[in-house]
Amino acid sequence: MFSVFGGAFIIVHFIRHRDYVFLYKSKINGRIAKAYPHKDLVYMRIQNNEFNFVPKVRSNNQYTIFDSVSTTGDSVFKNHNSDTLKLIHNGEIHSYIFEKQ
Repeated sequence: MFSVFGGAFIIVHFIRHRDYVFLYKSKINGRIAKAYPHKDLVYMRIQNNEFNFVPKVRSNNQYTIFDSVSTTGDSVFKNHNSDTLKLIHNGEIHSYIFEKQ
């Protein structure tokens, strides 16, 4: 039983680490085609790329929750090798930091 649980933890940890690295290294400049929450993750599609991440709720984003604010068509920007994603929704800029899980 422990090995099954331990194996599942390792797989989930690997996938989350891989998703973090992909998002961290990506440069994003586009509009959200689709975004939705799943457990503690947000799945987001911009153009032909899909990103999975855990946005942190902090004072720099007015304590807003990414998937509660973002809608299809909102603009998203992120520099290459950066942990900060900027969402422009209704003319307001929300900055979200994501962390390695």
